[in-house]
Amino acid sequence: MSLPRWLGAGRAILTGLALGFSAFGGAASTKNDGASLSGDYGDLIVGLDPSTQRVSGYYSSSTGRGQFSCIFYFSGTLRKGRARIDSYFPGALPSDHISGIATLTRGGAAIIALEKEHGGCWNVQHFADKSYLAKFQLAAPYRWRSIRVVRAARAYFYDAPGIPKHRAAYVVRGDGVGVLASANESNREWIKVDFVGEPNSQSGWLRKSDLYPD
Repeated sequence: MSLPRWLGAGRAILTGLALGFSAFGGAASTKNDGASLSGDYGDLIVGLDPSTQRVSGYYSSSTGRGQFSCIFYFSGTLRKGRARIDSYFPGALPSDHISGIATLTRGGAAIIALEKEHGGCWNVQHFADKSYLAKFQLAAPYRWRSIRVVRAARAYFYDAPGIPKHRAAYVVRGDGVGVLASANESNREWIKVDFVGEPNSQSGWLRKSDLYPD
C-alpha cells in the first residue's frame, strides 16, 4: 500500500518568521513527576486518559533519507497495562486498519505488536515480527490525555481559545501532538496541545477541526 503524500512530513515544526516567545516554556510546564505513562518515547508519542484508561499514540519515523516511512496512529483501552489497539494511517479507509497490542509498563516502556506491518514499516521498524520486540523507552513524561494528528496543511497555535489572532508558529499535516485540554469558544472547538519536535517544541491551542481523529 502506498503512503498518502502528506505523511512524509514527519515531526518538524515550521515557525514562519522569527518567534518572539519562549519555545519550551509551555511544554516544560506539562511534565509529570515521572509516574505517568503518557509522554514522548522518541519516535512514538503516547497519551492516556486516567479517567477512562483510553490510550492513544502516534509512531512516525523514516530511514534511507526519507525513502522509507513508517507512520501510524493507534487507540485502545488499557487494562492491567495492556490494550487491544486499532492502528491506521490518519484518514485511512477501514480496510487499511490493523489490530494489535500495546503494553505500557510502570518502568517507562511501551511495546507495540501488530498483526501485520503497515506499508513502509518493515524497512524502518518491525511491529509484526514475533521474533523482535518493538520496545520504546519513555524519554519525557507529559500530562497528555490523548494523541491527535494534524490534518490541515498548516495548523496555527493560539495563546487562548477563541481569540482572533494566531501566533507565527504552526504545525503541519502529519505532525503528532499531545492533548492537554479542550474548550468551546466562539462557536468552535479548541484543543490545547504540546508539540515535541525539532527545532522547537511548542504548547498552545489549535482548532479541533485541524486535527485527526474527529
